[in-house]
Amino acid sequence: MGDKFPYYVFILNRLVGIENHACVIIYRDPRDVASSSLRKVRSIDQPWVRFFNTAEKVARQWVRSIDSMEQHADKVHSIRYESLVSQPEVEIDKLSVYLGVDASGFSLDLVHNNSIGKYKHGLHQDELVMVNAICGPTMSRLGYS
Repeated sequence: MGDKFPYYVFILNRLVGIENHACVIIYRDPRDVASSSLRKVRSIDQPWVRFFNTAEKVARQWVRSIDSMEQHADKVHSIRYESLVSQPEVEIDKLSVYLGVDASGFSLDLVHNNSIGKYKHGLHQDELVMVNAICGPTMSRLGYS
């Protein structure tokens, strides 16, 4: 399962224990996550958008998501989005080993890297400052600069 707002990352303690299931998490630069999330929620009139309607809220959710992913690191396969789109063969090979499947079953034609760095045009300066302030230590730990 997967979606744009992956709340299931917060119930990994239940998901990782399901027999014959594998958990794969694709994480992404929080600045791009904030930019993309804010663009989407600003065009949706639903009650749940209040959880993602500011850069601060998105950034805090991202940190919580990464914390959950790291707490279950021995039971999930984590993929850095930027690595997936820049080196899809490498990441798909690792994923196929984790899943115990043949890598040739994955279509690399579906992978494109046109979503990296969109925050540079999608976030206001104050939003970028907020995301960096909240996510900075976790970003550094994960190799984001």
